[in-house]
Amino acid sequence: AMVRKLGRNGAAMAGLLLLCCMSMQAAAEKDLYKILNVPRNADEKAIKAAYRKLSLKYHPDKNKDPDAKERFSEVAAAYEVLSDSEKRRIYDQQGEEGLKRHEQGGGQAHNPFDIFAQMFGHRSAGSEEQRGPDINMEMEVSLKDLYLGKQTDILLKKQIICRQCGGSGARSPEDVKRCSACGGAGVRGGREQIAPGFVQQKETKGAKG
Repeated sequence: AMVRKLGRNGAAMAGLLLLCCMSMQAAAEKDLYKILNVPRNADEKAIKAAYRKLSLKYHPDKNKDPDAKERFSEVAAAYEVLSDSEKRRIYDQQGEEGLKRHEQGGGQAHNPFDIFAQMFGHRSAGSEEQRGPDINMEMEVSLKDLYLGKQTDILLKKQIICRQCGGSGARSPEDVKRCSACGGAGVRGGREQIAPGFVQQKETKGAKG
């Protein structure tokens, strides 16, 4: 009877230990929805708005709190998962452990500052898209617009190539003629002997391109 009693107690202790381990594991896993402060059924728009708000709040350049950088990284990591339909599905079904197994197959976490830059309209790192110099303009925006994101049309003056003449200044293609003096180079070259056996290339005037 004593052995049987100890057996029951042992099984009870084992069950309690397993329950404690499961509770500790659940506590160790962070709830990505709570990090962004959104419900589990939040749509893409709500998740994006929450990320905008929290990333601005905890960005280390603006928030000097010692824990701000860690919170900023947590917010970025949560957004990276919940904004991706496949990663979100895996997280909802299997939790963080499922995500880790999925990422072992080639997934890679992004830099939180890269995610922030992409959200607020900057070109992503490694993009091959060619772009001109940045144009800085001042405009008034509300705090709400910064949190939720807003697109605004602006008037901008810039030089573009004329569609009619292609930048040549001619009235029609028939009016474009190659300069007989320079061959279209815009300068006319010549040679000048500066010493016996030495000749120097020289640009002369009178060319019109």
